[in-house]
Amino acid sequence: MIVTVLICFTFIRYCSTVERHYYIAIAEEDWDYAPGGNLIYTGNPKDTDLYLKLDPSVPTPGTKYKKSLLRRYTDITFTERVEAPKWQGMIGPFIKAEVGDTLIVYFQNQSPFSYTIHPHGVFYNKDSEGALYADGTSGKDKLDDHVQPGDNHTYIWSVRPEYEPKENDPNCITYIYHSHQLAQIQIMTGAIGMMAICKKGILDAEGNRKDVDKDFALLFAIFDENFSQYRKENIEAAGITEEAVQRNFFSFHEGNQKHSINGYIYGNLPGLDVCLNDKISLHLAVIGNDFDLHTVYLQGQTMEIYRHTTDTVGLYPGYSLTASIDVENEGKWLLSSQGRDSIKAGMQAFFNVKTCDNKKKIQKKRFHHHPKGKTRTYYIAAEEVMWDYAPSGVDQETGIPLSQRAPYSFGSSSDLCILNGKYKKAIYKGYSDPKFKIPLKRPKSDEHLGFLGQSSRLKLETRSNSQQQGTQFKSGPEVAVYPNEKREYTWTVPYTVGPAKADADCLFGRYYSAIDEVKDTFTGLNGPLLVCKKGTLKKTFKKINKQFYLLLSNIQETESHYWSENVERACGNNFNPSELADNFTYTDANTMRSINGYTYGNLPGLRMMEKQNTDWYISSTGYSKGDLHTPYFHGNTFDVDGTRKDTFALVPDVFKTLHMCPDNPGTWLIEDMVQVYSNGKGLSALYTVDKNFKSKNKPTERKGKIRKYCIGVIEEVWDYFPNVVYDAINGERLDEDHIASQYYNQGDTTIGHFYKKAMYREFTDETFTVQKERTKRDVHLGTMGPFIKAEVGDTIRVVFKNLATFNFSMQPHGVFYDKANEGQKYNDGTLKDHKGDSVGPGGTHVYEWSVPTRAGPSYDDFSCIFWPYMSGVNEDGDMQAGLLGLMVICRTGILDKNGVYNLRTDVNREFALFYNINNENLSPYLDENIRLFTNKPEETLKLKTSPVWIETNQMMAINGFSYNSMPNVDLYLGEKAAFYLISLGDIFETHTVHWHGNTFVRRLSGLHTHDVIDVLPGDFTQVELIGVNPGIWLTHCHIGNHSQNGMFMMYRVLDPDVSLRE
Repeated sequence: MIVTVLICFTFIRYCSTVERHYYIAIAEEDWDYAPGGNLIYTGNPKDTDLYLKLDPSVPTPGTKYKKSLLRRYTDITFTERVEAPKWQGMIGPFIKAEVGDTLIVYFQNQSPFSYTIHPHGVFYNKDSEGALYADGTSGKDKLDDHVQPGDNHTYIWSVRPEYEPKENDPNCITYIYHSHQLAQIQIMTGAIGMMAICKKGILDAEGNRKDVDKDFALLFAIFDENFSQYRKENIEAAGITEEAVQRNFFSFHEGNQKHSINGYIYGNLPGLDVCLNDKISLHLAVIGNDFDLHTVYLQGQTMEIYRHTTDTVGLYPGYSLTASIDVENEGKWLLSSQGRDSIKAGMQAFFNVKTCDNKKKIQKKRFHHHPKGKTRTYYIAAEEVMWDYAPSGVDQETGIPLSQRAPYSFGSSSDLCILNGKYKKAIYKGYSDPKFKIPLKRPKSDEHLGFLGQSSRLKLETRSNSQQQGTQFKSGPEVAVYPNEKREYTWTVPYTVGPAKADADCLFGRYYSAIDEVKDTFTGLNGPLLVCKKGTLKKTFKKINKQFYLLLSNIQETESHYWSENVERACGNNFNPSELADNFTYTDANTMRSINGYTYGNLPGLRMMEKQNTDWYISSTGYSKGDLHTPYFHGNTFDVDGTRKDTFALVPDVFKTLHMCPDNPGTWLIEDMVQVYSNGKGLSALYTVDKNFKSKNKPTERKGKIRKYCIGVIEEVWDYFPNVVYDAINGERLDEDHIASQYYNQGDTTIGHFYKKAMYREFTDETFTVQKERTKRDVHLGTMGPFIKAEVGDTIRVVFKNLATFNFSMQPHGVFYDKANEGQKYNDGTLKDHKGDSVGPGGTHVYEWSVPTRAGPSYDDFSCIFWPYMSGVNEDGDMQAGLLGLMVICRTGILDKNGVYNLRTDVNREFALFYNINNENLSPYLDENIRLFTNKPEETLKLKTSPVWIETNQMMAINGFSYNSMPNVDLYLGEKAAFYLISLGDIFETHTVHWHGNTFVRRLSGLHTHDVIDVLPGDFTQVELIGVNPGIWLTHCHIGNHSQNGMFMMYRVLDPDVSLRE
């Protein structure tokens, strides 16, 4: 790298700018994902064959592929490569800069395809954006968007103060850069790298960090070679014919998906070598498609991320972050993605820690290797039990017998093998003596633990002796504990693994068996683990009156060690267990969607008193996509990471502490907002808040305004593609593009882009005769309902009228309501039906919701937070029909007292963005839409179960606008805009929203800078963006197939002379 320092003097101040020069070319390269074969996985060898073995007859594709990769050179001649660190692997050079620097990247295309370089997190003009789309520019401003084979382009990026890491950020923020002409295909081909943007004074002249001993850039990605530009060439080179591919399409397709870290699988990533007591930074990123949800886990060490202590972190496509580590544990440790599918596919590496001579003095000063605290001894056995997932035989949420609710799981049949929710399992049990003779009696307070093991509570500076399984990896030490054997494990709890300043008093984790992580997990071997600040263990349990541990998981009993035995027990020898496990119907029927091993609301013991301080320790385990869960607590809110919520999204092995002070007596539902697992699928529970007669029923708040809204449900034909004819990214006509046309074109058996929908709309008064016309500020809301706004202390009164042909309701999140105003019916113990739970066609209902402090911003939130409102009659179908709106709740004094629109006074603009794959197949209007918009409706009705036809009705959109058809997302240069982001639906509704051209700030234990934010199903979050870079800029979901299928829009940052005023 060449560094140039420019110095200037003015009458006002002294300034200096450092230019950092990078010479980067993209060139063809033969790549091997596993040059050493399987170095790590100890499970079934058949699992690895799919990804490692080259066998043209099956076919399985092997590990060798041609790719186009980004490589660094010494100078503009591009003749001599800079030697890359071994850990860099497939990804491009690690680019670094600090605030005030200018990055000059000289790019040469040595490949046979056109490419670009698009950066995240820096300031650029249009001639250096490196992204092809219709942004209103032409000529030289488009040369950066498609650099042809053999051509060069110079990209100039600057790190302006507006883009710098905030005070609560790490010293260097992690971003990615990648080609952005055909982004999804080019990234899968290999055109991606990582960069770090640092605070002033962190880097030396050579670009090395001065504040750490080492830093590593690690990209977790499922490189899908099925989408590579070299797909055909790679198939031919492997000796595989297209006929063989079509004969075994699904396994070949799966084998081409390489679950890699920097392009290596099964422990082949080299160079992750550090010294004991090193300070290091891990720059972590994920890229890819729907299935690239990864929980990064570093065994044996702890990380600090966003001022929190952890050893796991969830990451999603396009998102990146920095983890800080004080290396404290010598040995060979696993770095992995914890989804059980990724473990099978080899997304693991070795992290090697050794003692170095220059670190020995530091080591002697460390005191945590010899803790002075207590030794806490636990006696834990793994025992076989017969487990019943639903002992009542009833869906406790609805009161319907499970033989009717889920007949394939709980029914009876002479033709099918039905296990009725009863399985042999192995679970952890606590004992009081070292001979394992006297089992510990589980107290009433732990009744809710279900099949979880004994809760282990550790305090900083203690040792813990425990009988528990260790982690086994290939060529590693023997850690298995065989039947009827014992083993002692000693765990120390130094200060460095304990809660950070921004953490709760106790961190939540789990202990589990890891000999075969997939089978052991689904067999049942899991237990909760608490690590608490020194001196707070007793104080915490005095301060926190109730503690509940919730493990949400889709337990695949077909993956259990006992699957064959369970089939034989229930069904004799009439069924082949292996054949059943390969049958989707049986796999689904024997997947128990459970909380702590209980399904369909059967989890006992979730009971507390009103105003009783309660901590919920929540986590998930299982497959990375299949065990994405978002628990929603009806009736009350909680605080987490300084923010206020009533839902929290989990991926496997992410652990969170939710603090609740319930103020709303009653029996309330906990349901999974990932709708494929709730709404009659089993993943739910009920919790009860008993009345505290020493406390008033409603929260004591000052009297504020009564804010009245007249909102009706209307039916309207909606156009997902208004006023657009071309794809703004690739320039193709929508009716001719091979992807867009399947959603756009109306035909004999395709509906096209017009659908009848139900939507919330505001009316001028209770007569519901005149609908309020939307202003320019609100027209972007599209299918969404009107903003409802209030301040803490107010009361929201909604006069609701159903002008549609199906029963609907209004169910609010976050605010205080009684059972008559909840808007959703379930088995909550009330003796009568409430009209507001389901309002029939032509009916009206007045909902009244109060806004106590716990419904407004928490101490680390922005001045306003938002909650969704939706229909709770048929949650899935109602939402897909179009029924969703947002409530914005602000601190006192934030809303304009004199205006008619209740605008926020702390920001200039407000935008709500609902990222959704609108699944019209689930809408109650589907049959009517078929009859209205297809040429052959009777023939089309027969196609409703066809996967190809179903896909044509899944409209990827933002607020119901697809392919850049959303209007009026504009702000002036220098204005601050609040963006309210929400996603709802199934497991494929994970979205990572990326703004080109500008960065934003988010709040998570302080302010943080980024340009990508994750929004998971059932989750909602807010960012604030100041327009500092004028132009027309792309905003899109960074999950490749979502953006490619239309989930993108443009926003404009305008000069002040352009009028936006009402």
